[in-house]
Amino acid sequence: MILTPNASFVSKRIRFLFGFSPFCELKKFFNSDGERFAGHWREYTLRELKQMCVWAGFKIIKARHIDNSPYRLKSPRDLYYLILKLISFVLVGGKRAIIVICQK
Repeated sequence: MILTPNASFVSKRIRFLFGFSPFCELKKFFNSDGERFAGHWREYTLRELKQMCVWAGFKIIKARHIDNSPYRLKSPRDLYYLILKLISFVLVGGKRAIIVICQK
């Protein structure tokens, strides 16, 4: 089972649309020597992740986009994420994460 952030998550698409990088803060990545970097080195689309599983010799049992985060309305930022969650239901591939279940 592989669970990874979705490179095409709706918030990343919105950031890119407004001219911002959809990925981690560049300065944080640039100042890291690699061993201390705490973010994701690479994020994938569902198609890419499925292809890597096939290349590695696995049979895909199930693969889909999921929303794996609970949302609570405790702050204004929580409302922002709730709106993104609602948008992700109508935007193809817009959910927060990807899950692929496969077997050898």
